[in-house]
Amino acid sequence: MWLFLLEWELSKGVLENMTCPQCSSSNVAEIFWGFPGNMDEIKEDLRNGRIILGGCVVTDHDPKLECNVCHHRWGDREDLS
Repeated sequence: MWLFLLEWELSKGVLENMTCPQCSSSNVAEIFWGFPGNMDEIKEDLRNGRIILGGCVVTDHDPKLECNVCHHRWGDREDLS
């Protein structure tokens, strides 16, 4: 969980400049993949649409971003490990 939170802190600034390639909305969220160990740490970001839950099954081909308007998903999830 802490590894994801570190990665999320590093990528926050990147999301501010992102736009959806499908609808051009700037209302974009990073997708959280895996099982969150402590929901309290991410509740505010979930509520504000800065991150969304992608699911517990993690593969090598998961998208990194989702548009909060049209729900288009794109990009490649990156791990710090």
